[in-house]
Amino acid sequence: MAKLTEKEIEQLQQQLKEKTEEIKVIYNKLMEAGEAPLSDDILDTIAGGRDRNCTIPEVTIELPPPHVPPKPYNPFLP
Repeated sequence: MAKLTEKEIEQLQQQLKEKTEEIKVIYNKLMEAGEAPLSDDILDTIAGGRDRNCTIPEVTIELPPPHVPPKPYNPFLP
């Protein structure tokens, strides 16, 4: 994979932003004309969303047991 310079990355991000805005304008024109809207799956993909059928595993964090300091040695206690 070719490495991109920081400037190239910024230019591509700007292009992506512009194209996204263009798509939104086109979609709004279609909606105003009363044409059938694009499916939510297509719109999610265009907008960078995730597939609605995709399941994301629940994140769980296991904490270690709390630290219990050792009891001091006392020869008079059992």
